[in-house]
Amino acid sequence: MQGEFWVADLLTIEEIPKKMTKEKFNIIEADTGSGKTKWAVEILSKYQKQRKHNGRILFITDTRSNKQSLLHNYKDYTYEYTKFFRECINKRIPTSWNKEVVIMTYAQLAVLLHFNNKFDFSFLDFVIFDEIHALRKQKGFVIKDNSGKDVEIKIKEIVSKKIIESLGGNPYIIGMTATPRNIYKSTFNPYTHEVFSQAERKSLFHYTTGKYYGYSDITAELNRIPKGTKGLIYTELVRDMENICELLKDKGHKAEYIFSLNSEKHAEKLTDDRKNIIDTFVHHQKIREDIDILIINSGYGTGLKFDSYIEFMLIHSHIEDTRKQVRGRYSGNLEKLLYPDKSLYDVIIIPDEYLNKDLFKEDKQRLAEELELKNENNRLIKWPTISKRIKEQKIYDIEEGKRKGNSRPHRITERI
Repeated sequence: MQGEFWVADLLTIEEIPKKMTKEKFNIIEADTGSGKTKWAVEILSKYQKQRKHNGRILFITDTRSNKQSLLHNYKDYTYEYTKFFRECINKRIPTSWNKEVVIMTYAQLAVLLHFNNKFDFSFLDFVIFDEIHALRKQKGFVIKDNSGKDVEIKIKEIVSKKIIESLGGNPYIIGMTATPRNIYKSTFNPYTHEVFSQAERKSLFHYTTGKYYGYSDITAELNRIPKGTKGLIYTELVRDMENICELLKDKGHKAEYIFSLNSEKHAEKLTDDRKNIIDTFVHHQKIREDIDILIINSGYGTGLKFDSYIEFMLIHSHIEDTRKQVRGRYSGNLEKLLYPDKSLYDVIIIPDEYLNKDLFKEDKQRLAEELELKNENNRLIKWPTISKRIKEQKIYDIEEGKRKGNSRPHRITERI
C-alpha cells in the first residue's frame, strides 16, 4: 500500500465546514482502500454525537449486496432503512430517524420519492451517495402501486432530480467514488464541488498493482493460467461466467461464479452452495477456501471488498473506469492484472452504460455521438452503419426487442 493519509486525516471534523459546501454536490474522489466508507460511517457518527445530533445521516449505495455488507461490517453504526419505511412513506419528516447511519439503496430511495414526493432531506445533516458513478447505470423497474397498477420507477432520473433540488438546503450532499469521470459529463457537472485537490488525492493511501497485461483473446489467456493459481475474474453476463467457469473446471481449476441475489432470470441457479459463496464474499469479505478462482459480474463490481490472497485479476471490460472499480474490490497489493487491450482490438468499444439494456432511437443517437465515428465525408455515422460494424467484429451481440409504439429497441451484449 502506498500513500500518506486516510480520508479521515484530510477531512477531519474541523475541516468538514471548510472543505465542503451545502450549496454544491460535494464529490469525494479517492481510491478504494483510502477510507471513504469508514469516514462516512464512523467519523461522521462520532461528529454527530459530539454535536448532540445523533444520527441524521443517510447513506445510499448502489446494490443490495453493498447494503448488506455495510450493515454487517458497520453493525455498531448502521440501521436498515426498511425499519423506517412506513414513517417515510407517510410523513415528510420522520420523527424517529436519530439513531445511527441509515442505509438504503438507490432503488429504495427512488421508490420512496415516487410514493412520497414531499419527502425531503431537510431533517438530515449528511446525505451520502456511495459509488455515485454507478447512478448513471441504474436500471428502472416496474412495481405495482396501491391500486394494483403497474408503475415504472426510473431510478437515475428520480434520484438525480432529488440531488439537484436538495442543494442549498440543510444537509451536506456528498457523492463518493474512485471514478468520477462520468459525473463531470452529466447533468451534475454545473453543481459539483471537488472536496480534495489533485495533490491531496495523490497523497491518500491506495493499493498497488505490480504488472498490467493486455490481451486480445480471453480464451487463450484463460488456458495459460497454471492450475492452483488464486485469482478473481470479472465479466458482465451470467452466460459468459458459466462458459469461463466450465472452461476453467475442464482444466482442473477449482472455479465458481456468483451473481446478484436479485436476478429473477437466473434464480434457479442460486443453489444453497452458491448462496453460501455469496455470503462468504459479502459478509466475511473472503473467497471461500475451497475455491481458487472466483468469477463475478457487476453485482459485485463496486463497493464490496475482500482480502483473501489472490495472484491475479482478469477484468474482461474495455472500460477503464470498470477496471479501476473491480480492481478496488481487492484489499491488497496485486501482482498481476489482465485486461482486453484496445490497441490489440480493431473494434468499436461500446461504453458500459449502453450494454445490456434496451436502446431506443434517442439512446442510439447518443451512442453515435459518444462514439464519434465518421464516414469518408467526415460525418457521424448513424445506428444502421454502427450496428452493421458491431456485428461484423463479433465482439458484441445485438438483439432486436419488441416494438413499443413506433419504436423498436435493440440490446447490445458483450461476448466472450
